[in-house]
Amino acid sequence: MHNILTLVVNLEGSTQRLDAVAGDLDRAGIKWQRLDAVDFRGRDPSKIANYDSRACHIRHDGDLTGGEMGCVLSHHKSLQLFLVGSADFCLILEDDAEISQDAAVVLRDVIDGLNAFGNSDWDVIFLALKSRGFDRFALAVGECDVMRTSYTPCGTAVVLWTRAGAQSYLGSRFGKTIRGPIDREFRSHFARRGRSYKMTPAPFSRRTFKSDIDPDETRFAQGTRRHRSSVRCRVQRHFPDYFHAWLNTWMWRLGLR
Repeated sequence: MHNILTLVVNLEGSTQRLDAVAGDLDRAGIKWQRLDAVDFRGRDPSKIANYDSRACHIRHDGDLTGGEMGCVLSHHKSLQLFLVGSADFCLILEDDAEISQDAAVVLRDVIDGLNAFGNSDWDVIFLALKSRGFDRFALAVGECDVMRTSYTPCGTAVVLWTRAGAQSYLGSRFGKTIRGPIDREFRSHFARRGRSYKMTPAPFSRRTFKSDIDPDETRFAQGTRRHRSSVRCRVQRHFPDYFHAWLNTWMWRLGLR
């Protein structure tokens, strides 16, 4: 059995969400612990010392919302907790994740397969969401394909980390300086790092709860505004990640990585 720390990121008071994912994990026979999410709702992101508001405006056409900042800080807190412990892997779940009853078997087979395929040379695998392009088949696990992807999904519902992956992210400029939502920062880091994977079809999913970190859905309104942002902002946000993802894809095909 692999030594996996399983953390459920959950805001205080979000009991319905916690009960749902806890029931899934208990039925799957996975030991887990609750991680108290950082509640930054209604607070000013500029109060965070390592928040780069200027970079966030350049890349995302606006500041983070309080909810988005809380999400970033909660994932950083999870990775830091992982690294001070002795576990070899960390499964981080947001509390709207939906986990199948065979989750323990899926995790075991994924870890065994990736360790054999990559000589343990992998950082992270996204287990609940799809990504777009820049993928290369690595191995099959059950009825799913494990794909090496240098353009990771938007969304962080279920993510399995290695110690090397957590260390590399927190030690990178994307982990040290907050410049955008957490899934976009993961994407930027792993587009350059080139040691990230996903499963297709995704073995796990997420429930359709109303957002607790942003109950007024201003986050989604901001997402629409970003989608309609200036050409300069889109180039600053997407081009570097696309370029590095494309470069990594060709390095894989040529056997250089």
